[in-house]
Amino acid sequence: MSSTTTRLGLYKPATTGESVNVATDLNNNYDKIDTNINFRVVANATARNAISPTWEGLSVRETDTGRCYVTNGSAPVSASWTEIITTGATFTLTGANLVNLSGSASSTDKLGAFVAGDTFDRYRLRADGRQEWGTGALARDVNLYRGGTNLLQTDDSFTVGTDLTVTGTFAGASNVNTGGWTSYTPTWTGSTTNPVLNNGVLVGRYQRTGRTITCHVNLIPGSTTTYGSGNYNFALPVQAANQGCSYIGSAHLLGANRWMGQTVISPNATSFSPFFNNSSAATTASFMSPTIPEAFGNGDALRCTFVYEAIS
Repeated sequence: MSSTTTRLGLYKPATTGESVNVATDLNNNYDKIDTNINFRVVANATARNAISPTWEGLSVRETDTGRCYVTNGSAPVSASWTEIITTGATFTLTGANLVNLSGSASSTDKLGAFVAGDTFDRYRLRADGRQEWGTGALARDVNLYRGGTNLLQTDDSFTVGTDLTVTGTFAGASNVNTGGWTSYTPTWTGSTTNPVLNNGVLVGRYQRTGRTITCHVNLIPGSTTTYGSGNYNFALPVQAANQGCSYIGSAHLLGANRWMGQTVISPNATSFSPFFNNSSAATTASFMSPTIPEAFGNGDALRCTFVYEAIS
């Protein structure tokens, strides 16, 4: 009695008493073998899931994506496939599956990445998780690795492009580089009439570490500067925190005489005010104005430095 093979369904004539049909017994079998030898080639995923019959170990390659799959022979066919990693297509790992890269030692190199023409791999991953990067032209020159318990470490410089949030404390904070100072132009106002800088010079510089602002403002009136009237104020680079306290800094006026004063930043303020004694004999301080502590004029210099907490 004739039968078929379990995988390809090849026709097997009875061992005795049956004539051999060339089309059924030979040519059809040859076609099935030719179709399924090595990887079966299909057009797409739809064609792959329409294959029947399937069996454990059947391997398929899709021509539209270049991806290769092997089935475990279970039903439904669409859920039986596992993708095979190849160089000709993107590999997608889904679900709870895991790629295991094991080595005989923690320093064993497990993964490298090149760009065509590179002399060195641009990226390398070791068995212990250490990662290294380079340009591809020279040996890798930056790294990131586990330095100890709860410690992520690099032997190189590290730059953060936007914000860096630290919920603990800085260890060795004296070595922390928070970057350069930032320039800004403070707005100079008078409580009655605003001054006009014209050809004078007014510059501000500040540095931010967390919510701490360190700032310096320097004002030198010019020959066409007008001085307005009323108490002087200068805009802050960042609004001050509203924590119920004022922040006191230092002020220095170099005019006909040298005057030592203070800056005051009130809670929630967007500007600061310089204060000076209104005469050489005074023991109390007043807002700086066009005439306090002396007539403010061309070539004089007001210098203010202060530290305060930003609102956010």
